[in-house]
Amino acid sequence: NKADPDPLYIQGDCVERVHSMRFLGVVVSDDLSWSANTTAVSKKAQQHLHFLRVLRRNNLE
Repeated sequence: NKADPDPLYIQGDCVERVHSMRFLGVVVSDDLSWSANTTAVSKKAQQHLHFLRVLRRNNLE
């Protein structure tokens, strides 16, 4: 079981801890693995492919 790290303060303000965040188009996770970014990129590609298939189905290429 991991112990929670000490809170981080910048100029007296406590910084919120998050599991992952998007920075410059890349999803950065708290464990610095690529899985969150890979999932996000894959999901976005699937959305674009679906849109293109709908266009093709309706002859709107």
